[in-house]
Amino acid sequence: MARPAKKDLFLQLLETAPEACLRFDARRPDVMVPAGFKNEAALMLSYGLNFPVPMTDFVVSDIGVQATLSFNRVPLPTFVPWSAVFVVQDLEKGVVYEEDVPADVTVHTAENPPPPTKLGVVEGGGETGGSEERGYPALRLVK
Repeated sequence: MARPAKKDLFLQLLETAPEACLRFDARRPDVMVPAGFKNEAALMLSYGLNFPVPMTDFVVSDIGVQATLSFNRVPLPTFVPWSAVFVVQDLEKGVVYEEDVPADVTVHTAENPPPPTKLGVVEGGGETGGSEERGYPALRLVK
């Protein structure tokens, strides 16, 4: 089965899902995001046709995606070129464009899940229940 082009998949997800997300390398010079995100190797932005605050300047072109998005309730212009994008996804599934993943980024998928995290669950309150002696932190169930 042929993999869809990034733009085609993004447009399809915009029509069928509440959100369509792009994961991309914000360090690239042709990416426009707020300065606080410019050093992110795997930044994800979400777009939707039915967001509470409409994106009035939302443009999906052959070059990339342009929109004014809200960052801590402050509207700021963004531009993400397709060449910087390495994942196009909705809230449940997506497509990884492996040839565009930066060398210093690991994308976790069903075939490549993240390593398990050791967490102990302690019922009740009070002490940790000795889980720290087993080498990982404890959690308490709060009711």
